This record gives sequence, C-alpha cells and structure tokens, in this order.
Amino acid sequence: MSGIQEQYTVAALVYVHKDDHRNGSTVKSQWIISKERERDIFSLAMSSAWKDGDQKAWGLFMHGTTVSEIGYAVDRSRILYLAKFVGAEQPAMWHGYPADHQANNADIPCNSILKAWMSENVIPKAAISRIAKGKSWTP
Repeated sequence: MSGIQEQYTVAALVYVHKDDHRNGSTVKSQWIISKERERDIFSLAMSSAWKDGDQKAWGLFMHGTTVSEIGYAVDRSRILYLAKFVGAEQPAMWHGYPADHQANNADIPCNSILKAWMSENVIPKAAISRIAKGKSWTP
C-alpha cells in the first residue's frame, strides 16, 4: 500500500481503503458504493464469520434480504456482487475489493462460505452453484 491512507477500526481490526479500487484504474475492479458502505460490508463479513482462514473474508451488501451490487469488473462489462477482504500480518491491516468470480478463480469463495450463505438463506442454492463454477448470477 503506497502513500498515507486513512485507517479505520472495524470489528477490532484495522481497515484501509485502497485507492486503486476507487480511482478508475483499468487494471483493478472498482467499488461503486461509498467507503462507509464498504466498511459496513467488512463488518458484516467479520460478525457473520464469513472468513476463509485468518487472512481472507468474504462479504455482501445486503439491501434488506437482497444482495445488491457493489462494483464493476476490471473491463467494466459486469456488475459485481461479492466482496473479498484480505488481511496482512505486518502491518496488521485489512483491505477489500469487488471480487470477480467469473474472471478470477481466486475470487470464488471457498465451499464453507458458499454453504454458509446458502444455509443462512442469503443466496439461493442455484446461484451458489453458479458462483462456485465461475458463472454469472444476478440476485
């Protein structure tokens, strides 16, 4: 992370916003939600235990009971709905970005997260199957 960035404490963790996911970069997915909403999604991911190990978590922007859009793919051809959060040990900071499960297999949440979303009735089974296979879905 370059330059000075604002740091926030969210769920007892340090969270920073990365400018390259907000500045129109043509090589990074872009948030279309506010920074405050981004932190809310991170907080929900942590409080819901949607974590994959110690340094990765997954989030969704819930508008009532519906998953809502959070960003655009690198090429701006797709709306993105999944957030991926990554933590670093030194320094101990987290940041996130709109995850593109169709373009990058590393942006597909692990099975335990997908099962949690299905069992919590956050995302229906058919959509979970599409996400797991890297296919498109619309909430």
